[in-house]
Amino acid sequence: MGGRTLKRFLRKRILVATAYVAAAIALAWTTWLAGVEGLAQQAHDLRWRFVLFAIAADVAAYVCQAMRWRLLLGTVGDLPLLRAAQAVYVGLFASEVLPMRPGDGIRAWLAARTLNTPVSAVVPSIIVERFFDGLLLSAAVGIVSLSMPLPSGFAAGARILGGAILLFAAVLGYAAAHARDNVRGESGNSSAARPAWIRTIAGEIASGIRAIGIARNTIVAFVLSMLLMIGQIAAFWLAMRAAAIDRSFLIAAAVLTLVRLGTVVPNAPANAGTFQVFTILGLTMFGVDRASAAAFSIVAFLILTIPLWLIGGVALAGAGTSLVALRASASGGVERGEMHDRGGVVASAHPVTVLPRGFDVNSSARTGTGVAPSVGRGVR
Repeated sequence: MGGRTLKRFLRKRILVATAYVAAAIALAWTTWLAGVEGLAQQAHDLRWRFVLFAIAADVAAYVCQAMRWRLLLGTVGDLPLLRAAQAVYVGLFASEVLPMRPGDGIRAWLAARTLNTPVSAVVPSIIVERFFDGLLLSAAVGIVSLSMPLPSGFAAGARILGGAILLFAAVLGYAAAHARDNVRGESGNSSAARPAWIRTIAGEIASGIRAIGIARNTIVAFVLSMLLMIGQIAAFWLAMRAAAIDRSFLIAAAVLTLVRLGTVVPNAPANAGTFQVFTILGLTMFGVDRASAAAFSIVAFLILTIPLWLIGGVALAGAGTSLVALRASASGGVERGEMHDRGGVVASAHPVTVLPRGFDVNSSARTGTGVAPSVGRGVR
């Protein structure tokens, strides 16, 4: 192992260890606030019909995400809805059980395998997804801030998010406008200084973003993004109702927005710890006592996570591979046109562009790092 490789290995291990320690401290603090008796009482008093409604809303939201992604991938190929949903849930499951949220990279690789296309052809659809999510999240912050007074820290975070979304939009616009220049740029002096594979990937991604931008299905995909956000706010609000926290839908939207802002940075699997901390912070802003908020943060986490684990596990089994093999293929990859799984080698007609380990265009569904967070119970 070379010196540079060793440094990368150690840096990654330190980041992962730090995330786990922070999550453990946050969970211990949450449990201490809630108290064992408080947790047991809230679990005992759950309104189970609202639990079922919350789960149904969450599942419906991810079906909307699969439909949206399928439409955005229309410029690449026809990904069946069932395959799109499977890839979405496998990616979510990966981000639930692995640190640093590799979910988007894994689902991109799965879609590329199904469509027999380079991963770089799939990446633009995920970038556009995250742009839609960030734009809607910024709009949600604006609507909430107009409807109720918000703490200064919340407002400052909203301004930062808005600025980041504008910057992201400018970058997307530039990439789409100069897509052809990126593809033809090999003759230019500045482009010639870059490795050929960087020019190829940049050209493919920019061309893909441009193709999505002029496609008629893009508007429908944006509408589905709105339904996705509404569905996940509804799931969170119904979980609040299940725990007898009778606050309005708008307050649920405000709290979930704060959770989303707080979980943008990749951390422990499933955003454990950070989800609880920002849920407590959000609920206490609206008059919920800290003990009840802490108990709810744990109960809501389980309500919204256990079904995801179950469906994600089934989706992973249906993919005919293991999570470790998928992550290795998506991040370490095979760079000479082959894609491996546990059953053997699946040949590709194109060179497969691989994503760096830990890549996640987003940053949350809950799902790596980036400017625009996805909608959901924290970034997935």
